[in-house]
Amino acid sequence: MKPLTTAEIAACKAVATSAHTRARPVIVAILKECSVTIAELASDIRADRIANARQIIMAALYDRGFSTIEIGRLLGRDPSTVNH
Repeated sequence: MKPLTTAEIAACKAVATSAHTRARPVIVAILKECSVTIAELASDIRADRIANARQIIMAALYDRGFSTIEIGRLLGRDPSTVNH
C-alpha cells in the first residue's frame, strides 16, 4: 500500500473539517435544548436525558446527510451504535 499524497491528505482534512463544521450548530442546539453538556455527551453515562440527547443528535445528523461512520466519529461512538 503506498502512502497518501499531500493532495489526498489535504482533501481528507477538508472533508473532516467540513463535517465537523456542519455538525457543530446542530449538536450545540440539541445539547442546549436537552440541558446536556459536551462532557456528558462524550461520556459513557447512560442516564435517560443524556442517551436521549445522543439519539436525537444522531437522528438529526443522519437526516442532514451524514453517514453513520461520520456520526460515529463526531460523537466518539461505533457506527453500529449509530445504526441501532
